[in-house]
Amino acid sequence: MNEAISETDGDGDLLSLESYPNKTDRVYEILLDNITKRNFAPGSKLGEQYLADELGVSKTPVREALSRLERENLVNIYPNRGAYVVEITREDIIEIYDLREVLEGLAARQSARKIDRRGLDRMRKLISSMENSLEKGDLEEYSGHDSEFHGMLGHISGNSRLQKMVQNLRYQARILMASSVQIPGRAENSLQDHKDIFESLEAGNGPEAERKVRKHTKDTKEVVLENYDEIGSNAG
Repeated sequence: MNEAISETDGDGDLLSLESYPNKTDRVYEILLDNITKRNFAPGSKLGEQYLADELGVSKTPVREALSRLERENLVNIYPNRGAYVVEITREDIIEIYDLREVLEGLAARQSARKIDRRGLDRMRKLISSMENSLEKGDLEEYSGHDSEFHGMLGHISGNSRLQKMVQNLRYQARILMASSVQIPGRAENSLQDHKDIFESLEAGNGPEAERKVRKHTKDTKEVVLENYDEIGSNAG
């Protein structure tokens, strides 16, 4: 196992032990970050002793963190073989995006009823930031804004279980690729989709917001499936 473990969060700040109530939480966050950023390639082994040595902890918090990641369908643990990052198949993509279509659509419908002026202003700024990212050709930055937009839908919905389920599904999809906007031509369509979704949220039209999110998610699924072979060959 030769992958270097990054111990920083999304902003590049060190994930210090003091930031977490216990070591297991810290190890979990570090492994989750590295898995979803594909520092650990799909199918790669996550050796307990190696991780413990690299992170300066005992094997117990590593084992507990891996078990949590297994429950979230991000890691497979095999008897007498150990833990491995899951590999996302075409069938997995279909299941993940079918679920996201329903759940994120529900989040949009609920958010349209609850969003306030502050939330609308924040989303408007996010869309502006997405436009700026595209103009610069910075798809990684665009992807971050895209994730924040969808995260806001879950948060504004007020349904914490729904929010966690959607986030976990997004983590699973990111094992295969950082974002579908990496696919040529997808970012421009994605931006227009987000503008359309925002219009429905601003109008307080829940059913329309749900319909647009579901279409956006379904279109994304089709693009990912069409490009699966190329994406899969670059994911490892």
